[in-house]
Amino acid sequence: MDGIVVCATGNGTVHLRLENSLLRAHTYGIEVWRASRCSRGWQIENDNTPPALGSDLSPVKARILLMLKQARSRAESVKVEPVDRNRESSSAQGG
Repeated sequence: MDGIVVCATGNGTVHLRLENSLLRAHTYGIEVWRASRCSRGWQIENDNTPPALGSDLSPVKARILLMLKQARSRAESVKVEPVDRNRESSSAQGG
């Protein structure tokens, strides 16, 4: 698991037990985002909560954003060698 998007209450809070589990996941390197279920919900920040998105994205949109962000970072970490077109055409011709 690479990331979690939490569908939190209107002010971005979650139950204490869930909050502790999310913080533990965050310390293990799992990206944890909080998103409010309310369309205009504010997210309260403190030292004991997982990071908030800082935007008004719905949990569904936040999940898509997290997946795209992680896909991009994976793609950037893959080293792609350039293709030598001349070498490909000469080997296809038997030479």
